[in-house]
Amino acid sequence: MRTSLHNLEIIEEAFLNNSKEHQVLIEAKSLLEPKLQKDILLQLVTYEAVKTYGRELFKREISEVENELFSQSRFSAFRQKILSYFKS
Repeated sequence: MRTSLHNLEIIEEAFLNNSKEHQVLIEAKSLLEPKLQKDILLQLVTYEAVKTYGRELFKREISEVENELFSQSRFSAFRQKILSYFKS
C-alpha cells in the first residue's frame, strides 16, 4: 500500500512538473520499476477518461441551457437579441 502511494506521488509529480530533468528522472525510475511504468500508463488512461467525461457533461449542460433559452417564451427578448448578432 505504501509503495502504491509513493508511486502515485511520483506519477502526479511527473504530470505536474514538465521540466526535462524531471521527465528523465521519471523515465529512469520507470525502467527500474516496471510496475511504475504500468501505473503511469493506467493513470494517463484514467485522466483521459475523466477529461472525456467532463467534456461530455459540459456539452450536455450547455445543450440544456440552449434548449431552455430558445424554447421558453420568457426568454424571447434575449433570443431575438442573440439572433440579431447573426443577421447580415
